[in-house]
Amino acid sequence: MWAHQTPSLIISASSHFFSQKFTSCALSLATKIHLMFYFFRFSNLECW
Repeated sequence: MWAHQTPSLIISASSHFFSQKFTSCALSLATKIHLMFYFFRFSNLECW
């Protein structure tokens, strides 16, 4: 039973510890991808 509960405890502890940091990193990464998407889209429109 203890070996069965260990992965869930590790996942909950790590998610609680990294949730704020991961959220900020994910938001910055999504913003970069969003800006790159629009940049390539407008550059391709200018090429056409």
